[in-house]
Amino acid sequence: MTKAKLLASTLLPLILPLILLSACNSDDDNKKSTPSNPTLIQAWQLEGLSTPESALYDANSNAIYVSNVNSGDTSSTTPGFISKVNLDGTMNRLKWISGLKSPKGMGVHNNTLYVSDLDQLVEIDIIKGEITQIHPIASAQFLNDLVVDTNGVVYLSDTFGHAIFKIKEGVVIQLAHSDKLESPNGLAIHNNDLLIASWGNIIDFTTFATEVPGSVHSISLDGSNTEIKTVGSQTELGNLDGIEEVSTNTFLISDWVKGEIFQWNTKGDTQTLLTIGELGSAADIEYIPTSHTLLIPQMMQNKLSAYTYSH
Repeated sequence: MTKAKLLASTLLPLILPLILLSACNSDDDNKKSTPSNPTLIQAWQLEGLSTPESALYDANSNAIYVSNVNSGDTSSTTPGFISKVNLDGTMNRLKWISGLKSPKGMGVHNNTLYVSDLDQLVEIDIIKGEITQIHPIASAQFLNDLVVDTNGVVYLSDTFGHAIFKIKEGVVIQLAHSDKLESPNGLAIHNNDLLIASWGNIIDFTTFATEVPGSVHSISLDGSNTEIKTVGSQTELGNLDGIEEVSTNTFLISDWVKGEIFQWNTKGDTQTLLTIGELGSAADIEYIPTSHTLLIPQMMQNKLSAYTYSH
């Protein structure tokens, strides 16, 4: 046997595993660097609602709750109501709770449904199906979305008032008030921050028209900083309504005017996943992680649509 053959026969068993390991690592790196291709596929659609603004899933009652403004404008002359919907998209009870002003954003904690209702926060006992408490907010102009933390503290956006309110144990505090909030709308708690999907500063309160579209902002909830920050590298994203976290640092956001749903991360990357159509009125969305379902209230079409999200 020549020296070259002897060397090859000796080193090959040692080198081959390293070559294979390198190939595997390279393949893993390629998989990690391959961008996801998220999709939304319609699962069902429910008609017969009345200007539905927000949808919320409650695991304890295994039901979906939908706030119905029941009016084409911002007034409270026509009483709004809350509908209860089954998970398969069939109606359980159209007017489960009635007699509200102009109900919009909702949140749940310990079998209590919290509802943003124009200038007040309404508490509803889900088990009994009745209103238990009402908290007036005297300085509020147009309460919109709300979110509840794990301790039952409620945060509300005041779109016309450029403000964020906090309600803890019945005490109302104005957490922030600034034009920098750009007519705040959708809310989500992310780590120790409150994320705010803004509509954009409104120049006509009748048409909700804006000169500049809204962005995503944040304010600290731990008291360490009162600064209003813009999140991500991109601004002027749209007339934003709902914002829902679907995975770490990744969210789905609705643009009411364009009728779009887009994926956004905290770096500012965006990707449009669904376009319902001009004035599709994609309002305050809800994401159900267990079934990967996105719920989209379509206000002006009086519909609630469900889509399966994959990524």
